[in-house]
Amino acid sequence: MKKAVQLLFWVLFIPLTIVSTCSRTPHKSVMQRQIASTAADQKNPVTPTNNLFSITKLNVNYNKLFGINKEEQENSLTDSVTTSSDGTESNKDLLVPAGTEFIAIVNNDCVRTKNENFSGEPYLSQSIANSNGMLETMSEQVFPIQVDNDSSLEDLAQEIDNDPCIIGAAENGEVKISQFNDPMFSEQNHHRYLGTKESRFFSFDSSLPLTHTVKIAVLDTGADLNHPDLKPNFIYQAGQVLGKDFINEDSDPSDDHGHGSHVAGIIGASSNNGLGVTGVLSGKVQLIPVKVLNDQGAGDYGALANGIKWAVENGAEVINISINGTGKNAVLEDTLRRAAKKAVIIASAGNDGELINSDFFPTPGAYTRGLGGMVNVGSIDSKSGDISYFSNYSNRYVDILAPGSESSSRNAGILSTHLNGSYKRLSGTSMAAPMVSAAAGLAVSFFKSYNISYSPRDIEELLEDASYKDPFLNEHAKDGNVLRMQLLDRYLYKKYLIMSEGGLRNDL
Repeated sequence: MKKAVQLLFWVLFIPLTIVSTCSRTPHKSVMQRQIASTAADQKNPVTPTNNLFSITKLNVNYNKLFGINKEEQENSLTDSVTTSSDGTESNKDLLVPAGTEFIAIVNNDCVRTKNENFSGEPYLSQSIANSNGMLETMSEQVFPIQVDNDSSLEDLAQEIDNDPCIIGAAENGEVKISQFNDPMFSEQNHHRYLGTKESRFFSFDSSLPLTHTVKIAVLDTGADLNHPDLKPNFIYQAGQVLGKDFINEDSDPSDDHGHGSHVAGIIGASSNNGLGVTGVLSGKVQLIPVKVLNDQGAGDYGALANGIKWAVENGAEVINISINGTGKNAVLEDTLRRAAKKAVIIASAGNDGELINSDFFPTPGAYTRGLGGMVNVGSIDSKSGDISYFSNYSNRYVDILAPGSESSSRNAGILSTHLNGSYKRLSGTSMAAPMVSAAAGLAVSFFKSYNISYSPRDIEELLEDASYKDPFLNEHAKDGNVLRMQLLDRYLYKKYLIMSEGGLRNDL
C-alpha cells in the first residue's frame, strides 16, 4: 500500500485555540503587505523551538484549507506559472479565502521590545498582540488572525516568516467536550472494552478528520427503517432507503424479526443525538440493509449469495454476515471469493460452542481459511474477557474475537437497536461480527480519507496485525487476536501517519 499525500500537522495546535477564545474580537488583517526584515530585526529574532516551524512559520493543512493535498498544491503552483507582459515568470499561487482564521504563537517579550523601540508600520505580531491584549504572566501567547479578503498564500507565509516575534502559525479549528449524550451509552460495556471513546480517529472525538463515509451492507433480517437511531445513517434514493429484500423479492428491506436491526445498530447507531445507544462506528458510515432472512430468522444459500452480489454491485465496501449454515456450498464459496476482491467480508463463527474444522464447517464464516479479504469472528465476553460459552472457536478458522456477550454466565447480552424504535440485549457471534465490521469500516474510511490504496486482503491483515494478542485465547482464534478499537486506531496513526519536518507524511 502507498500513500499519495503529505499532510501538515495542524492538529497539534487545536488545543491552543482555547487560549485565544476570549471575548475580544479577533484582529482583522489582509496580511498582503510585505514587511522587509531590517538588520536590527535580525540581531535577536525569535527562533522556533521545534522543527514544525523550522522550514516555514506558516504551517498549513492544504486538504482542510483548499480541499487538495500537498502534492496537488505543489503541482498547482508549478502548472500556474505564467509569463507577464514584461516577459518575467510569476506564480499565481493559491488564494486563502476571506474569513479564514489563523492562530499564531507570539513571543510577548519580543512584542514589548518592538513596542518600545520600533517606529513606522507595526509588525503583524504587534497589531494582533496589542489589539487582543498580552497577558503579563505569559512569555508566549496564541492570538487569532482573520483574513479580510482573498489573499495570496505566498504573501501570507512571507509576512509571517518575516515577523521576528511570530514563532509559528496555523489555521484555526474547533474543539469540544468529550461527552456523549446518548442515554444508554454507559450501559454499552463493549465500548469500554473496545476503547472506542479513546480512539483518535473515532467519530466522536476525532482530532484528525476522516472525510470518507464508508458503506457497510448488513445481510440479515432487514432493518427497522424508521428507528430514530438508525434512520440518519441509511442511504436515501428518491425518498426511499437503499436496500433489497430477497425474501419477498422487492426493494423494502424492513425487518420483521429484530436480529438485523440489532446488528445494524451495533455497527452504526447514531451518536450524540440524545437517543438510545451509540454504534461502534456511527459517524462516517452509511448502512445498507439487505434482507436475506425471513421473520423466523431463516433463509437459504441462494438468497444469501444474491444478497452478497447485490451488495457489491451497489457499492458496499464492507459486508456483514451474521448468519450461519451447515456444510460447504460451491455457489456460496464462488460468490464469496468474487466479492472478497471488492469488499471486506465479515462473518460470524456460529454459536454451537464447537471446534471448527473440516468436519464441522459452519458457513459462510469457515471459508475464511485461504480466502483473503474475509474475516471470521468469534465471541468473547465484554466483562470477563473470556471466550463466550456459546462461541465456536479455532485458531485456524477464526481470525479474531470481539464482544458478543456481556456477563455471558448471566445471559446478559449486547445492548443495541431493535424493532419499533426499541432497544434490546442479545448475545451471539452475530453481535461480535458487526463490531469487527465497524473496525473494518474505520480502516476503509481512514485509507480513502488519506488517499492510501488498499485491498480487502489488506484490511483483513490490518485487523489481525492491530489486534490485542491474548495468549490465553490462542486456541480460540488465530494468535489469540482480540479486537480493540483503540489499538487499531493507534496502529493506523503510527504506521501510516508519522511525524516529519513540516508535518505528517506517509513513510512507506
